[in-house]
Amino acid sequence: MAIPGVCSPVVIDEESYIDGGIADPLPVDVLTEMGINRVIAVNTIPTPAYMRCCMEMEREQETLYGRRHNFLRALNRQINYFAPGNILDIMMRAVHGAQIRVAEEACRHADVVLRPLGMDARWYEFDKPCKYIALGRRVAEEHLEEIKSLVNKRTSSYEQGTPYNPVAGPA
Repeated sequence: MAIPGVCSPVVIDEESYIDGGIADPLPVDVLTEMGINRVIAVNTIPTPAYMRCCMEMEREQETLYGRRHNFLRALNRQINYFAPGNILDIMMRAVHGAQIRVAEEACRHADVVLRPLGMDARWYEFDKPCKYIALGRRVAEEHLEEIKSLVNKRTSSYEQGTPYNPVAGPA
């Protein structure tokens, strides 16, 4: 992963690479171009409405805890690069705004869309994979009938004559 402004680009054979999710956060079109006929898209990009809901919940929690944590909160804002209003936060919000539009357009072209979003999810929580795996599993189970229907959907006649071409092979 090489998030612009956070991580340096990865250089391979004198070419620089950044995280592809920045430019194309939900590459449904790439799969379609590869000949994939059934796409299950997993959109982890929260919409503005979802983010407003999360921020409202955070405000309610702050109200419940009162002012006793004001000093720690102020200190956290000065030191924490991820705190609201810091340059990294502003940059990530700008990237997020662009990603929302691109991802939502891609969702329109997918057969099934899963949205495993958690109210307490943070984009930088790379140290908590089990939390996000469990969230993804729960959302997939909620859409299991829709997924089964897609998998069992009869293929059209032109697909039946197409040779099997896996997207990925054994390493």
